[in-house]
Amino acid sequence: MKSRYDEVADIASYSHNLPDEAKDWLNRFVAEFVCADFNHGGDHIHVTPEERSKCWSKNNNRNTCTYNREKSYGTIKYIEDLSVNNYNMEDQRNYILDLDDAEFNQSDDNTKDTNDNKKSTLTK
Repeated sequence: MKSRYDEVADIASYSHNLPDEAKDWLNRFVAEFVCADFNHGGDHIHVTPEERSKCWSKNNNRNTCTYNREKSYGTIKYIEDLSVNNYNMEDQRNYILDLDDAEFNQSDDNTKDTNDNKKSTLTK
């Protein structure tokens, strides 16, 4: 999935050579196809519900794509940047086991509380 910038990056290389009428059409096309904006005030290029649905779906998918979002924030971590030396398999294993133990103990506590409540109700 391409980001909005990736979709329109090459337009800057040739748009200055276009006549004004073509620039207007290109601007409306980008507004509709890339940004799913149909409130631009000009004639619509995508007029059928199916065409508009494709534009909205593409825009929605782009907005929910984790890769694009992280890439645009500059917080994406590439596998080449990760260091094998900093990763300790034993520490990771212990962390997962601790999480499992905590979850198991919590579910035991909930069961115990439920049973205690039942006993106190019966003894009253």
